[in-house]
Amino acid sequence: QGELRRQPEGAETLVALAPNGQGSLFQRRGDRRWLLWRPEVARPVEIPDMAPETTGAVAVFGPGANRLALAEGSRIGLRGGATGVAAAALQGLEFRAATLAFSGDGLLLAAANTNGVVRRWRVANGGLAGPDLIPPAPAVRDLAQGNTWLARNADGGVLALAQPGSLRALRGGGTNWMSFEPGQGGEPHSLALDRTGRRIAV
Repeated sequence: QGELRRQPEGAETLVALAPNGQGSLFQRRGDRRWLLWRPEVARPVEIPDMAPETTGAVAVFGPGANRLALAEGSRIGLRGGATGVAAAALQGLEFRAATLAFSGDGLLLAAANTNGVVRRWRVANGGLAGPDLIPPAPAVRDLAQGNTWLARNADGGVLALAQPGSLRALRGGGTNWMSFEPGQGGEPHSLALDRTGRRIAV
């Protein structure tokens, strides 16, 4: 839109970026404090209950950036997107989340582990939203965290899962995964879908 916004000084590890650049979560260099930054405020907000020694956390902003989901190991919870204040803990994760994704309407939250197993929750009440989605014959197992990526399109009709040598997608509320030729392979470092869900970039 003709304007570039600069991150605060000292930002080291960007953990999550909100839709349309409406905010970001990062861990600061030096003291390793967890900070939430919004473009409309001059200074980032510290998340006090996130220990500096916490590493390997994954996070995602919901639509409109009014909600933030954060997973540390096998714990997962919802926070305010502007304040970072804990709002609700979700039960039943039972595995180390490698990636998170909200549905397009923000009503569902999905988490996937490095085996490609996807678990979903209803954001309103924290209850599980159906059985796990398990891709057939996962291409890889027990990967280092960060090699698995989960994403939904803006309308929420398509869920995509990328792993080294593997790209799969679910359409609608189905459970039959579609497989795509991942091209040159290698380890994925990001995943995105267009609004319609007809194009996937990895």
